[in-house]
Amino acid sequence: LTAAHCLVAVTSKAGLSVTFGSKYLSMINQRRSIADVYLHRYYDADRYIHDIALLRLSTPVSLNDRNSIAYICLPPLNIDSY
Repeated sequence: LTAAHCLVAVTSKAGLSVTFGSKYLSMINQRRSIADVYLHRYYDADRYIHDIALLRLSTPVSLNDRNSIAYICLPPLNIDSY
């Protein structure tokens, strides 16, 4: 998940990658290339409306025992607003 405005100028996904496991580039735990990019269909670059995009990774990310890569907590499905 990322902001759509970060990907608008990207013409090829070949040079894109996502890193996991550290906030420092010198200590990267895992890196994945991007298989597909999905911008919100109603994204408006002039007004930053629907400024969201999904990146599908080329291969799954491995969760690790150092707790640097883990699942996020999501709200229950029966909540109308969060």
